[in-house]
Amino acid sequence: MDQWLLFLSRKDIKELVLMLDANRLKIPSCLFSCQKLTSLKLQVLDVKPPLRFRGFPCLKYLNLCSGSFTIEDIENLISGCPLLEKFTFTNVGDPMCFAIHSPNLKHLTLNGDFSNLNLEHSPLLDVLRMDFGAQAWESSVLMKVPVTYDRLKFIDLQGINYEERNAVLYVLHLILHSPNLQELEIGPADFESSHDKAVDLEFWERECPTDFTFKHLKFVEMFGLPNKNCVEFLKYVLGRSPVLEVMRVSPHGAYNGKMNMANEVLHFRRASPKVDITFFD
Repeated sequence: MDQWLLFLSRKDIKELVLMLDANRLKIPSCLFSCQKLTSLKLQVLDVKPPLRFRGFPCLKYLNLCSGSFTIEDIENLISGCPLLEKFTFTNVGDPMCFAIHSPNLKHLTLNGDFSNLNLEHSPLLDVLRMDFGAQAWESSVLMKVPVTYDRLKFIDLQGINYEERNAVLYVLHLILHSPNLQELEIGPADFESSHDKAVDLEFWERECPTDFTFKHLKFVEMFGLPNKNCVEFLKYVLGRSPVLEVMRVSPHGAYNGKMNMANEVLHFRRASPKVDITFFD
């Protein structure tokens, strides 16, 4: 593997994918001399940039999955890629305190547990996808969204426990700081909450500014709705989205009274007179 990568590093390669199924392999330092790389995907690999490494000046797409990383190495790697536009990261270890310094980043996908997530230095985000793990809500740090994302138009949040206060606070803060949001997709957690910080059914109306509206939101998909709490969030979105065109709803298989929920949703107040509400399995 070392010889093969050494050979490639001398050929000014632009795209590289390394995916292993088993034992982790430490990436040889020659990989970091591939200064023409525009796309890089590493899976199940130990990534340790050499001390002299200053980044990939041409890299636009980076995907790190299931490997062994230190948060310092990742942050340094990202900050050394000034043209980076799309970053995908899967964290399979302990919860990370994660700060992303990437001024040109437009598309961010995160999977796993994060004890802190700072996106303050990524102001051009257009698409944000996050799939949270079971330990993501151990503290209240995640709910802090330090900046307004004027360019953020698409948000996809998975692993949200609608009964967990820290989880819904993060959703609330994120959408309040995304004034130009056009599409929103949310899926529930597939694990039980370990906390007792329950959210009551009046949370959304009580915690949100009374004059807040989703001025540009046109498409919403909420699937796997497990309980009444998530229906209350759906009610809030319907009542605050004046240009909403499509609302797609899917109750969880264990939800009690699916037909009752559908009838209830259809009778909610709608800020948009032309919204089409669709139910699917």
